[in-house]
Amino acid sequence: ALERVREALEAAGEQVNDLDGDAYALADRFGFASEFVSSAQSELVDSEAELRRVGAASTSYSPAPTVRDHRGAALATSPA
Repeated sequence: ALERVREALEAAGEQVNDLDGDAYALADRFGFASEFVSSAQSELVDSEAELRRVGAASTSYSPAPTVRDHRGAALATSPA
């Protein structure tokens, strides 16, 4: 999914250049955004296996007890 976002940003920058050669600053912004997405991709390369491991570990624990909302009782006794 990130690869498609990166490609779309890159294409948008190229299209801006094609439409207006003087809008290079805007085209550069799309280029920079594309590079940021590419950097994020490289950071997340091995994260899929780690996420599966974290997900498997979290299912082995019992859910936390539910905390009741006491705001209703506080509001009911409030003079305001």
